Amino acid sequence: YLRASSNITVRNCEIIDGVNQADGIAVLGSNEILLINNLIVQNGRRGVRIAGGGSGSRAVRMINNTIANNGGQGIVVGTSDAGSEVSLLFNIIQDNDGANLLVTDP
Repeated sequence: YLRASSNITVRNCEIIDGVNQADGIAVLGSNEILLINNLIVQNGRRGVRIAGGGSGSRAVRMINNTIANNGGQGIVVGTSDAGSEVSLLFNIIQDNDGANLLVTDP
C-alpha cells in the first residue's frame, strides 16, 4: 500500500499474490505516484486501486504495466474519495474477474 505518500516510483516489479485477498497495489491519499513497467497479476482482489483518504490521490501515472487475472477489477479509480489527474498510458489490462477498468464517481 502507498498511503499518504508522495513522489514514489514503482518500476519493473512483479506483484503476484495468488493466495491473499488483497489488492496488488493500492494508492490511497497519495500524490505524484509513477507505476511503470510492472507485472500485476493473480491478486485476490483488484490489480490496482487508486483512491483517497479524504483528499484523494493526485497526479498518479500508470505507464506500460500489465494488469491481468486478478480476483476483482483490473484498475479501480475513485473508490472512497476520487483520484484526480490519473493517467493511464500503454497498459495491458485483461482477463480480470471484474471490470478491467472501473472509474467511479463517489
